[in-house]
Amino acid sequence: MTVRYIYSSEREGKNDMGLLEKQLERQITLLYLLNIESSNISELARKLNITDKTITADIDHFNVSCFPAHIGINHYKEASLRIPKNINLDDIYVKILNSSINVKILKHIFIAEPTLNDISTELFLSKTSIRRIVTKINTYFLHEKMDIQIDLDTKLVIVGNETKIRRLFASMFKEMYRVKEFTYFDTIYQLLRRCLKTQKKAASTPKIIYSVYYIFVSIIRVGNKHFIPAIELINKEEVVDTVYKIIHDDTVFGTLMNQKYKFNVNKVNVANVISSYFGLLFTDNPREYGAMPTKIEKFLTHFYYLLNIDSAVNKRKVDYFLDYINFYKELMIFKVSYADIFYQKMMKTNPKIWQAYHLALATSELHFIEQSELLHKDLFLELIISSPQLLRMIEPKIQEKSILVLSTQEVGLALLYKKLILNKYPFFKNIDIYEKDIFAIDYQIVNKYDLVLTDLSLNFERLTSEILKISKVPTPIFWTNFEECLYSS
Repeated sequence: MTVRYIYSSEREGKNDMGLLEKQLERQITLLYLLNIESSNISELARKLNITDKTITADIDHFNVSCFPAHIGINHYKEASLRIPKNINLDDIYVKILNSSINVKILKHIFIAEPTLNDISTELFLSKTSIRRIVTKINTYFLHEKMDIQIDLDTKLVIVGNETKIRRLFASMFKEMYRVKEFTYFDTIYQLLRRCLKTQKKAASTPKIIYSVYYIFVSIIRVGNKHFIPAIELINKEEVVDTVYKIIHDDTVFGTLMNQKYKFNVNKVNVANVISSYFGLLFTDNPREYGAMPTKIEKFLTHFYYLLNIDSAVNKRKVDYFLDYINFYKELMIFKVSYADIFYQKMMKTNPKIWQAYHLALATSELHFIEQSELLHKDLFLELIISSPQLLRMIEPKIQEKSILVLSTQEVGLALLYKKLILNKYPFFKNIDIYEKDIFAIDYQIVNKYDLVLTDLSLNFERLTSEILKISKVPTPIFWTNFEECLYSS
């Protein structure tokens, strides 16, 4: 059950149904493709299953709506993405999501539960347009097998599995706002912080952020008289009492939530806000995990074994991944994931890591992870991040090498290469210029260096150093080849 904003090569050329408008869906996919490499317009159009004319229009729209980010097209019809250093991909995704009429309609229905007339007036859309968009969204929910629908009978109301509704919209709001741009973030965060402190619990920053949005959407749902069944609520009365007391004592927060979202602060409503998901922040009962710790230990052990990585699988590491999977497995619903960009790089440099990941999941019988497309790849990314050895298998460390510049040109050319290399890689300590007779090369001197930059044809039978041919000026191809030399052992 995922609102998939990830790109994968196996989906090329398919018109997958999405939640956003088609043009916005394509723009998100385009961002992924251009983050992997520059591409010809015709090739991009083929991957998106559209015409060259349509993709050009998409790029023009992107450049206007997502400025100052820019997709440029050169005279070879190659597209490349330019992002200023003061913004990142998250900022662009926020703009795209907030420009979506479909998302605006979903958000308004979720909060206000309006009549068709009300939402038509509020969003300046015809009733016909709203009905058409709501039908598309409902069709999408059915297609994704979500137990969620928008009821159109008298008012527009979101109905279905209440837990899934809250998880979906908590994820959606989290993707729509930067932390400091969400009006109630600091207010809810301070309340949550007091709850955790009282219970002597700690939580990571990502968990805190998700929880703030989950509390927010739960307050809205309870205010609109939508409740999670009592059987699904957290069975921790002391937690409910603590949270209730903190919210009850914060009269400013209580009054604000009542005025804006009709939320009354009482123990029944607070218990429903906490629910089983939010309660994960306060629970650490090993009995609730069943066989999961053993499976995760087996998974990690087998994964590292397959890759010949010496990494201790201790209780701390098992607990970390147990907590990660348990907390995020139900949140991977509405998410713009970066994992696929990293995945594409990994598949080019070291695909055996992905193969080992799959084998380890199968061996440890963690099948549910593979069934969630987002969790599947985000957990993989988390594994990579947690291991310096794995990172080096994907992004090798630059090797500091001794370099000799040997040229038939004036000495100024050798100095140019030396200075430019030191400008880009100031940590290099040993870059020399060959000063002996170039017509009688001393190979004993040359072979003392790891890398030789030269415009000469040398005797490879007498050479043990790595060679990189140079031109009269350093070209982009030279820098590409030079970096490859730095990563080679």
